[in-house]
Amino acid sequence: MPTERIESLDTTRIAKIMTIAFEEFGAASYHKTSYNRIIQRCGCSKGTMYYYFKSKEDLFLTLLKAVSREFGYLNNAQPMPEDQNVFWKGVKTTLRDTLMRLKAKPLVASFITSLLAAENRNSSHPASSLIMRIDEKLEDYLITGQLIGAVRRDLPIELLTELVWSIWDTVTSWSQKEGVMISEDSRVDAFFDLLGRCLEQTQASPKSLDHPGQMQESNEP
Repeated sequence: MPTERIESLDTTRIAKIMTIAFEEFGAASYHKTSYNRIIQRCGCSKGTMYYYFKSKEDLFLTLLKAVSREFGYLNNAQPMPEDQNVFWKGVKTTLRDTLMRLKAKPLVASFITSLLAAENRNSSHPASSLIMRIDEKLEDYLITGQLIGAVRRDLPIELLTELVWSIWDTVTSWSQKEGVMISEDSRVDAFFDLLGRCLEQTQASPKSLDHPGQMQESNEP
């Protein structure tokens, strides 16, 4: 973890290092981000930077801790939805709240977008435990949706979870393309519409599973 020596840095110096680090980690995946480039941009020697942060991972975890405080509300216990309308209303409210918070802090938004990208979702990433907890929370919410009839039950929960992240990646990539001008409301609507089309339980859905989150066994030989 970061050394306690960073507490001796003045506010301006810390702000500069954090801003540059957010930019670099937000522009590329963790493994492709260069610690040397961050040091050069900060205008300090390697010895000085290593005095405060002994590695790229330490610096990254410092940023992650700051971001976790900002979005800690996502870890709070959510009220159990009682019906389909409440479930989907909660999804849209959380989505809108999250995207509006990100809009207010572009550097943080880029950092989180990069963190949640498919290439970062592996066991060798320093935030893998956090990503795993996010996935578990998402899976629990989807299973709750299955139990009240809001989410389809004909596909395994792991696939539904991956589908959510694929939609996130697709909408994020599309909204960031040069020449694409959309409001946050339009982004929320696009994401929410795709989630509903892919995940919502409908009359036309195949036969439900006996147990939420489980793959239905085929009776075919």
